[in-house]
Amino acid sequence: KYTRLIKNYIRHYLGRFAQRIHIPADQTKLHEPLTPELRKFPIIHIDRLWGANMNYRTELIYNSGFDENFQRYGLFEDVDFSVRVGKTHKLVCRLDALITHDDSLGQSTRPKDAQYFLASWVNAAYIIEKLFPCQESRDAYQRFFDLVRLFSAASPQQLRERKIRTLGNSQLFDMAQEFVTELQRCQKQEELGDKFRQFQSQISTLSAI
Repeated sequence: KYTRLIKNYIRHYLGRFAQRIHIPADQTKLHEPLTPELRKFPIIHIDRLWGANMNYRTELIYNSGFDENFQRYGLFEDVDFSVRVGKTHKLVCRLDALITHDDSLGQSTRPKDAQYFLASWVNAAYIIEKLFPCQESRDAYQRFFDLVRLFSAASPQQLRERKIRTLGNSQLFDMAQEFVTELQRCQKQEELGDKFRQFQSQISTLSAI
């Protein structure tokens, strides 16, 4: 419980300094108190849920739907849905829940390491430009991007080659920055969606780097 609380505190209060998807405080119900009937359960406040262990009221899925601009593996499409719901409804995490997650299908459909690396940055940038196109979120994203790039450059080449999914390499960082810059230049949601689908198509055909 306390590890979760510390992680949440760091993400929400310090996340604006370096985080891939930073949600501004006025865009989430995180800080609203729990209702009295929920306080008897082992529940903590949270600002996003993940696809492997989340559930929602059915009407929210009917009303909001998933963003179909996320194609193929669709990395972070669960976070996109979650933070949209979190704008109007409080998200919580029940600490005594028991979950069984069969990841065998995910292992077979997951993109290659270089593709995964690019998608992790491009898809996060798309969510920011769609939902939180403010300097606070963009700056947090860029600081985290620069921090990971610095760590990658300082890491031994053997480690970078083995951990390319998270550490990337100079060529992948340059590509990611180019994609993100193009997304940030989009003026309309329709243009943003078109550009995002185009980049996903390019990433999907990428050979190993």
